[in-house]
Amino acid sequence: MARSTRKTPARPPRGEVAAIAGGIAARLSPFVAGAGSPQHMMRRGGPAAWRETLRDEKAATALSQLLDAVAAIPWTVEPGGPARRDRIAAEDLAQQLAAVDFDTAFREMAHAVWYGYAVAEIIWQPGAGRVEIDAIRTRAPERFRFGTDGSLRLVSPTHPRGTAMPAAKFWLARMPAEHGGQPHGPGAARLCFWPIWLKRNGIRYWAVALEKFGTPTLLGKHRHNAPPDQVDLLLETLQCLAQGIGIAIPEGQEITLLEATRRSGGDHAQFCKYMDTLIVEAVLLQTATTEMGPWKGTAEVQKLVRDERVATLSRLICSSLERTVARWLTDWNHPGAAYPRVIREVAPPEDLNARAQRDEIIARMSGRRPARRYIEDTYGGEWEDAPAKPPSADPRFAFAENRGDAIERALAAELDDWQPLVDPLIEPALEAVRDASGYEEFRDGLHRLHGRVDEAPVTTKLHRTTFSAELSGQAGLVEETDPDGDG
Repeated sequence: MARSTRKTPARPPRGEVAAIAGGIAARLSPFVAGAGSPQHMMRRGGPAAWRETLRDEKAATALSQLLDAVAAIPWTVEPGGPARRDRIAAEDLAQQLAAVDFDTAFREMAHAVWYGYAVAEIIWQPGAGRVEIDAIRTRAPERFRFGTDGSLRLVSPTHPRGTAMPAAKFWLARMPAEHGGQPHGPGAARLCFWPIWLKRNGIRYWAVALEKFGTPTLLGKHRHNAPPDQVDLLLETLQCLAQGIGIAIPEGQEITLLEATRRSGGDHAQFCKYMDTLIVEAVLLQTATTEMGPWKGTAEVQKLVRDERVATLSRLICSSLERTVARWLTDWNHPGAAYPRVIREVAPPEDLNARAQRDEIIARMSGRRPARRYIEDTYGGEWEDAPAKPPSADPRFAFAENRGDAIERALAAELDDWQPLVDPLIEPALEAVRDASGYEEFRDGLHRLHGRVDEAPVTTKLHRTTFSAELSGQAGLVEETDPDGDG
């Protein structure tokens, strides 16, 4: 089993290194403060800017669906090798993870898909002859940056470049990067930033458009040479009409509604829907699991795409845990043991109908049948042997069932009497075979035997045997259906 390239310290770091400091996250987030252009926010905001994007309902919903799916997968810890100490190390790790609510910590660490990386501080404590996990506390990613060597550094107002963190202290999960020179890959938030920003501003202008053009504008018309007092009276009338007050206008004045004309390219709802589609695809790689669609086949295919996304993220977080916490605990508590593996296996449910059809085909072709344990393990439930088929109450069917067996017993009883009758028929044919030098001569010999062999005894015996079998069948029927002989 491969060992860690970085040596585990002899003792675990004590205490809490990255305790939450009041207001530090806000001071590091110009995006939250609303300063600068979107380009400035992306350049200076970092993970704080990505957190701001989660205020969008579509982004938050899509990300929650992904995180919930990841956290819902059952997890197990498998030994890294076959030795007894390997199994003990795996059992120890499983016990400790279960004691600190591993599912919640795993879901929080899965936010790496949004920010590009996620950080959790491990709080160690001494136990009964071993090192134990006291707590797993995830930290805000904007509080950390990476050194030139990829090491984790804690940022603070007094140390804007960050302070190096101790070894064997932080569980770090990173998204794959383009190449090894990058500390982590981009998160989905980077892809969602501009669609969210454009959608927000689009909705703002949409609200202005609705206010301006949603209600028809009142248009009042007066005569060209109308005196000023009549014009003022018309304006007052328009104001009263806008407030829903009954009015009366003099003859010669006219009030109409001026409707706004919808032009091509002004559908803000379609614009916002397009941006929502981009956001969901950036997170889940598809949209079928968040929207109702008419095509069932397409939805099933897209669900498989989402499941692959869930499986990939699950394996990534598990792998990061194996390289950090699992190795540290093994080196401290079980030196020399193979590192255990944490597994959240995402496997689609098996199609039992297809499995049953396959089993039926194999049984029919091979003449074998599946064992009871296989049936119960595969299909569930408890199975037992089917009861024996009771004899039919209808005498006609009972006779049909017993007749064949009765005939076989009758033929077996008469078989010894057949030999003297059959030998005279077979011996001449065997002599014809021995004397013939070829097929044609053998055929001519058989023709010459026709008429010379007496077939009457065999024919008579066959009729008698058939008649006896019929009687035996009826006798067997009476015995089966009326064993007492009362009728």
